[in-house]
Amino acid sequence: MTSLSLWLVGVGSRLATTVLSTANVIVLARVLGPESMGQYFVFVTLVTVLSLAADFGMSPTAAVFAGRQVHQAWSVHRVLLQIVPVLSLVIAVPAAVLFWIAGDRLLPAFAQVWMVLALVILPLALYANFWNGMMIGMRRVVRLHLTQLLVRGLALALNLAFVVLTPGGIGAALVVYSVVMLAQALLMLAMACRILERTAGLAAPPSLRHEMFRFGLRSYPGLLSDLLWARSTVLLLNGFHGPAAVGVFSVGQQFAERMLLPTEVMQNVIYRRVCSLPRAEAASAMNQYLRVTIWAMLPILLLGAVIAPSMVPLLLGSAYADSATIIPLLLYGSLVMIPTVLLTPFFMGQLRRPGLLSILGWLHVLTNVAFGLLLIPRWVELGAALSLVGSQLLGAALLLVLYARLAPARLSAATWLQSHDVAITVKQVRQILWRPRVSS
Repeated sequence: MTSLSLWLVGVGSRLATTVLSTANVIVLARVLGPESMGQYFVFVTLVTVLSLAADFGMSPTAAVFAGRQVHQAWSVHRVLLQIVPVLSLVIAVPAAVLFWIAGDRLLPAFAQVWMVLALVILPLALYANFWNGMMIGMRRVVRLHLTQLLVRGLALALNLAFVVLTPGGIGAALVVYSVVMLAQALLMLAMACRILERTAGLAAPPSLRHEMFRFGLRSYPGLLSDLLWARSTVLLLNGFHGPAAVGVFSVGQQFAERMLLPTEVMQNVIYRRVCSLPRAEAASAMNQYLRVTIWAMLPILLLGAVIAPSMVPLLLGSAYADSATIIPLLLYGSLVMIPTVLLTPFFMGQLRRPGLLSILGWLHVLTNVAFGLLLIPRWVELGAALSLVGSQLLGAALLLVLYARLAPARLSAATWLQSHDVAITVKQVRQILWRPRVSS
């Protein structure tokens, strides 16, 4: 399949997944209300924080090693599977002590039983991160997105049954989330065994585990920075203004993140190619991916910024009216995020510079927290949006400058659409739409 074919299949399946995810958000938001919805998002954030803290850089390691050494994919998966319980305990034990001592102060208006539930499902979330990384590295994008589609469908069905029809409140919503995580992990494990069985008998070098850990530890600071950057805004907002403000902001943030769907699919599609090509060819391909994606996403995000203010109150109700005012701002930030998302495979797999990404990530975090402390106390959800977009602007600008220097590449070649980009895209579209008949 061409990159465009794979991207279209990925976008189609991700679009269906996004429809189900959005339906889940709408259902829960209308039934639970802003305060309980804020608690739900705090729980999801907590699970994400714990799983990324326990990751130790192994998710990007899975993508790189499974992509560059496909014949060793079974051994890579076995290493990952063996370390899931170990890494989970490394984070769960100190986290449990911290929750017991200071849980009420760290997460106000959040029950300790929910903190315990987050620790219980930590291994499931961690394995899902590893599995996603392997599928991206092996270019199994279709299988990855179909799995997510099935999981989101199950979540919607269970939420309709146990949160809407049998009103169970926030407790039922969190149990449903946990049950879905278990079903997802079992499905992923079964699929991994089936996909990788052809390489099960191939011997892996004794140094594989050591190489994976070494690469993972170099990636880990960057992974932690991504974690803190993405979630620090929510945690600051919860600390200053409580879960209701988190509920309003998170609905807008969810909408903006879903509009990045085509860019995330493109990252999955190009990961293996960018990692394996010679440096000059990889840089040339990367420039084209950047140009085409930026200009293709521009009208989509601008359209979303126009229609979102009227759609959000209609779908979610007047209680979320403030979300509509911040969504256009967050969508402009999503446009800025396109280079950041797409360049990750180049820095990680081609340049092998996870440490550089880690440094940039921590600058991103410090900028976001500084903006948040300055703006969130006074401007609430709007301040949170401004701090997030401000850090996105600075982070993307710095990453592009470094890319131009290290690739090397001209910034205009990476950002300005060229005539042959359109010609190549049209040619691939024709190949997809017109297939010659095979005579019998």
